[in-house]
Amino acid sequence: MEKWLLASKFALVGYVALTLLDGQNPSVILLFCLLYICSNLAINIFHQSIFKQIMSLVTVVLVIVATSYVDPVFILLLPLNIGEWINRWTGHYLLPMVMVFLPVLLIGIELQVLYGVIAAISLIQVFMVSQFSKKVSYLEKNEDEMRHSINRLTKALNENKEYNRQLEYTIKLEERNRVSQEIHDQIGHNMAGALIQMEAAKRLIESDQAKAVELLQNAIHISSDGIESIRLTLKNLKPKTEQMGVHRLKLIIDDFIVKHGLSTTFLYKGNIDLITPIQWKIIFENVTESLTNAIKYSDATNIHVDIHVLNQIIKIVIKDNGRGSLGYTKGLGIAGMEERAASVNGKVIVDGSDGFAVTTLLPLAN
Repeated sequence: MEKWLLASKFALVGYVALTLLDGQNPSVILLFCLLYICSNLAINIFHQSIFKQIMSLVTVVLVIVATSYVDPVFILLLPLNIGEWINRWTGHYLLPMVMVFLPVLLIGIELQVLYGVIAAISLIQVFMVSQFSKKVSYLEKNEDEMRHSINRLTKALNENKEYNRQLEYTIKLEERNRVSQEIHDQIGHNMAGALIQMEAAKRLIESDQAKAVELLQNAIHISSDGIESIRLTLKNLKPKTEQMGVHRLKLIIDDFIVKHGLSTTFLYKGNIDLITPIQWKIIFENVTESLTNAIKYSDATNIHVDIHVLNQIIKIVIKDNGRGSLGYTKGLGIAGMEERAASVNGKVIVDGSDGFAVTTLLPLAN
């Protein structure tokens, strides 16, 4: 924006030079014009505010000297420079307005109208440049603050990732220690007891067969208890099908809510344990595809996901409250959902009459 002021100053000094060069002392006129141009260029070259103010004052003094000792027409250069200088010094607009129009009372009537027009245009330009500079400074300050905030949040995010990684490792280590301790306390003791009983039976098998048989029977019971302990331990380690399926689907939906901020609900009914892993895979992929389509095409504000395990089929419905479409075109997304469902003898039904609903029907495994 300051280049606009510089261009206006050059235009004015060019007008003054063309007006006065036909008169006397053209070399003096050109000298003052060149000094004026150089001083204004210096204002834009310096970056420190104090130097800009000094050069603005020097330019004003130069114009006053040229007006007093060379030609009164040089007064036309004064409004833009004096307005700029006072605005830089005070930051106000009333004082520049008074100071710019004050010379009207001191010049000849033949220049008053032209001076008044130039003064008015100069004040408007100074005001626009000042406002623009303040806005740029404000935006730069906000940009710096946002950059610092982003850096701070990025650092916090990386720290959280590292904390989560360490927490995950700690949880795995604790679980490994727990299982190891459980095997040592229960299964290890049972196996050791069974081994002692069998060793004793081996020693008594010739001298006291009845006692040896009793010891062997005890070893069998102890071994059976150990096997049952192993089975229970493995059962506790292996998550239920419901936990694997429903919890993973909840994670998919929660991740969708976080990314897109769309209200999404999830309900399930029936015996979820009857859903096989391959059926869960189809459900995950179809639900993900339906949620993505709802964001892209339906302008929905709410999406409902419902899984209902019936006597013979699994019914999965993903319905939104968007604009819907009766004449929708089947794209790759819907075609992919149909192919996945058909791979297990299932079916996909799409309804766009009231919002958009995608229903996947999968047969229960026999």
